[in-house]
Amino acid sequence: MKKFALIIAAVLISMGSWAQENLKFTPVNECYVSEGYYSGDITIPDQVNLDGKTYLVTAIGDYAFRGRSNVTSVTMSYRIKKIGQYGLAGTGITTVTIPCNCREIGGYALLSDNLHTINVDDYNQWFCVVNEGLFDKELLTLYQYPADNYQATFVIPEGVKKIESGSLMNMKVQTIDFPSSIENFGQYQFSSCPYLTDMIVRLTDVPQRMDQNFEDFQKHCTLYVPAESIELYKQDSWWGGFKEIKSIDEYTSVKSVQVASPRISSIYDVKGNKVDDTSKGLNIIKYANGTSKKVIK
Repeated sequence: MKKFALIIAAVLISMGSWAQENLKFTPVNECYVSEGYYSGDITIPDQVNLDGKTYLVTAIGDYAFRGRSNVTSVTMSYRIKKIGQYGLAGTGITTVTIPCNCREIGGYALLSDNLHTINVDDYNQWFCVVNEGLFDKELLTLYQYPADNYQATFVIPEGVKKIESGSLMNMKVQTIDFPSSIENFGQYQFSSCPYLTDMIVRLTDVPQRMDQNFEDFQKHCTLYVPAESIELYKQDSWWGGFKEIKSIDEYTSVKSVQVASPRISSIYDVKGNKVDDTSKGLNIIKYANGTSKKVIK
C-alpha cells in the first residue's frame, strides 16, 4: 500500500490549558505529534478522533517541541513508540519518563539545559537508566545524560561502545569516566561544561579525536589514561591538548569500574500493589535497568 500523510489540526486539553497540536496521519491509523507552537504542560493522548475517525498517536515527530522553553512537561501515553530527533530538545522540561513501548529515540531528542531526571517505565524492554544516564538495555550505547543533573562523577559502565552525539553537552559533572570498551565518542560533546575538571579514558590505544567537539574544556581539564599510554596521548594532536595528562593511578578517588547498582524504580508488596517503601514481609523491588529481586524484611 502506498503511504501518504495528511496534516490536520486538533485541539487538546491538558492540565486546564489549551494547546494547538498539528498531527500527521498515515493510512495505518497511526499519527505523530509534529512541530508547533506549544507551551505549558502537555499531555499526549493515546488516540485522537477527527472527522469521525480514530487515530493512534504513536510518536513524537522530529523537532516537535524543539526550542519551546515554555513547555514545562510532556506526558506521553503508553502507545508512544518513537521520540524523533530534537523531539524534546530545548524545552523547559525537568523530568521525562520514557514510556513502556518506546523503542527508538532520535539524535539530540532529549538535549535540554533544564533536564534533570530521566526515568524509564518499568516495563520498557529497550532502555534503562544507570548512573542517571539513559542507555539501551544491553548497555552498549549512551543516549543522554541529563544536562541539569549535577554529580561529582559520571561513570560510564564497562561494555558501553558508543556515545550518541550531543549526549554529554552542557552537563554539570566534575569527572567523567570512559571505559576501555568505547569505540565511538560521537560528535559535539562537552560544549558548555564549566564544571568538568577531570576526564578518565581507559583505552590503552589512543582513540580518534572527538570530531567536531568543543576544545575549550581541555584548557581546564586533566586527562587520566593508562600509565603505559601517557606519552602516546601527549603526542596526539588532539588528545595532547589537555591541561595535564596523568596516569589513572594518580586519580586517587578512582574505583574499579563496575556497572553501578541500578536505581530503584518501583517497589511492590506481596500482593503486587505498588508501595512507597519496603515493609515487613516479602517485597519485590524493580530497578531502572529492568531487573528485579525479592527482599524479605
